[in-house]
Amino acid sequence: MSNRKTVKSSTSVGKPKVKGFFSEHIILFLLLSLGLFLRVWNIGWGLPEIYEEATPLVKAWKMWNWGVAGMEFNPHFFNYPALTFYLHLALQGINYLVGHLLGIYASIDTFAASLSTIVIPARLMTSLFDIGTVITVYLLALEAANRRVALVAAALVAINPLLVAQAHYITVDTPLTFFVTLSLLFIFRVAREGDRRSYLLAGLCIGLATATKYTGAFLLVVLVAVHLQRSESFTKALRSLMSIPLLSSIALAASVFFLTNPYIIVSFDEFLRDFSFEQYHVGYGHLGIDTSQSTLSYYLFDVLPAGLGWGLYSIFLATALTFIRQKEKRYYVLFFFPLLYLAIVSSWQMRAERYVLPIIPIIIVIAAIGVTTYWNVFRGMLLRLDFFRNRNAQLSGSVVALALGTLILFKPLAADYEFHQSIIVPDTRVVAKEWIKTHLPSGSTIATGPYGIQFSESTYRVLDIPFIAVEAERAAPFYDSRWYEDCDLLIASDYDYGRFAMDPKKYGDFLPYYDSLRSSWKLALEVKPQPHQQGPTIWLYQPTEALIHLRFDASLFEKLHGVDESLRVSNFLRDLENVVSRKGRQEKSEQILREILSVEPSNMNARVKLARILDTTGRYDQALLQLQMALRLEPIHADLFSYAGEILAKTGHDREAEMSWLKAMQLNPYYEPLYPNLIGMYTKRNDKKNLIATYQRYRGILHPNSEKLRDVEEALRQIETNSR
Repeated sequence: MSNRKTVKSSTSVGKPKVKGFFSEHIILFLLLSLGLFLRVWNIGWGLPEIYEEATPLVKAWKMWNWGVAGMEFNPHFFNYPALTFYLHLALQGINYLVGHLLGIYASIDTFAASLSTIVIPARLMTSLFDIGTVITVYLLALEAANRRVALVAAALVAINPLLVAQAHYITVDTPLTFFVTLSLLFIFRVAREGDRRSYLLAGLCIGLATATKYTGAFLLVVLVAVHLQRSESFTKALRSLMSIPLLSSIALAASVFFLTNPYIIVSFDEFLRDFSFEQYHVGYGHLGIDTSQSTLSYYLFDVLPAGLGWGLYSIFLATALTFIRQKEKRYYVLFFFPLLYLAIVSSWQMRAERYVLPIIPIIIVIAAIGVTTYWNVFRGMLLRLDFFRNRNAQLSGSVVALALGTLILFKPLAADYEFHQSIIVPDTRVVAKEWIKTHLPSGSTIATGPYGIQFSESTYRVLDIPFIAVEAERAAPFYDSRWYEDCDLLIASDYDYGRFAMDPKKYGDFLPYYDSLRSSWKLALEVKPQPHQQGPTIWLYQPTEALIHLRFDASLFEKLHGVDESLRVSNFLRDLENVVSRKGRQEKSEQILREILSVEPSNMNARVKLARILDTTGRYDQALLQLQMALRLEPIHADLFSYAGEILAKTGHDREAEMSWLKAMQLNPYYEPLYPNLIGMYTKRNDKKNLIATYQRYRGILHPNSEKLRDVEEALRQIETNSR
């Protein structure tokens, strides 16, 4: 028998002979139940924290515009399209309404403090999208082959470890995979039937896929290619590009995309900024990528074998080669998208397992055709043997099923088990966070890098160590342990150390930071991942007394001058100044504030803070100079005129102090702190006329029932009595 006949016979098999209760529908239901179980098992308590995932959830949460009236539907984030953001926003709204009706959320403010309660529903949404992929694969395989192939494909998708693992996280890739598979189902129908309904449904799904992630737009190329191959000649194919069904499909895809992403048009400048960054990001790569291995090699020899198992992967490759050799054109639709998608993502420097998620279901459909083909071939070979020819033919089928089942199921099921074991064991970051909560007093300051460990602002003050994944060398000036010696704890990890250490030549400026932590700081805790445990190695360091200095080394600030992102520098220095000021390190605060003002001379907050430091250290003239510079910028602040008056009074310039306080009163007669200053001055020089006038104005701004008002009225009566 030729190979050509073998493939045709396998794909033309009729409805499988499954009798009685165990019909194909019952089997499909069981497969969906298995798939759902694998995707929701441990989805709650096994994953208590969100780390690198959850962009859709977080962006949707911000749309509530907490603390401000009204909601903000503009995501102001266009690295991804916004469809999943709005789906999660709708889910959060349902969560609140149901919770409010059940008395869980007494008010919207109660819900605002409940971000953790929406994580499990958000993960369930991702899981349901993946179950939708199982159903869609069944329908696609049914269109492409037969029910036996469809059930095999659905089973393989249901247990696929890459799909199962990603379904536990709140990302855009799992919904994208569903919409891609659904799009290909209708594109397959376009290839086979070419009816207008299939064109429109394909356009609708392509629009939804693109609205989920921009890479969904690659499906348009597949649609056009399938449309062209329906024509009998090259000339007719070109003319068919203007056909109404094709144009309607493309127009519908574009309409769906823009209807679900209206702010791309409204905030086009922001879209260009973020989209351009993503283009640069995928082209440049990401910190920690092994540049010695090509992206194509990474996917072909690492990700796909791990995600499918070498057994199923080998069957897919063999089946694909057979179809190409035999010119099975009806399967070209299935081949084209994975080849196109893999070619494009392999041209990027940026790489990740989840990037190939959309092609996994299609590869499985092709592999499922191969599985049923080789099942028939091997069964036929066994029946030619005397041992099986003289016995029930069912035995040969059982042997082949056992062999193929072991070959293609062992690795995926083992990987599923390992993944679930890994989320049962607390992540290393959870262990580190629990230790911190137990050993570090509330109100302490923690310096931390990009490890995903979140702390409540009411519990700890966090100083973020800047981390840049793209062109990471720009963050080198921040990786100096001397910046963080006034923090109570510093969190380090091989999440970033391991990536820097991969290329010591390129990232040599970062490594001394970790060396200084090991040699000079106290290691309070080390958490290394154990077998089946997720998370990086975590090191918790505490400074020793010998490390703490009164001033920063001037070279630290000189290094910052080479950082071309002034906003990043300003934010870091602002947060660092808050840390050192709480520790009473006035000299360090002054250094930081002067550095900020050197690049931001109009920074009012920094200038006033510097004035207060100069005041408390007795440098009154310099403090006044800073206040004068601030008032030149914004001469409307009553509090600054009042403060300037206090400094002038300290230096014996009573007349100037009085004028400054009167100016403050003119700007804001309700600014209460200036009145005691004026009252004290007028009392000192026995100026009863101005004293009485000041008391009278002071009385006019106080609350009618306040104790302070009673004190002012009593003082005013005594002055008026003594003046008679």
